[in-house]
Amino acid sequence: MVEATQRVVELAGDLCDLHKLRGMDAIHLASAKLLAQEAEVAVRISTSAPRLREAPVAEGMA
Repeated sequence: MVEATQRVVELAGDLCDLHKLRGMDAIHLASAKLLAQEAEVAVRISTSAPRLREAPVAEGMA
């Protein structure tokens, strides 16, 4: 579980603008991205949302 910290929310806002994501999709991507950075592990996102499928790849994630 990832806490919705100010850092997550701010990154989500940036990702929302950059990838044209919906709010909760951006929160999920921001959480996954920060988890991957902090834990130094590969994080995968499973979704049926087309934009959320494409955004992690653009961000260098699986």
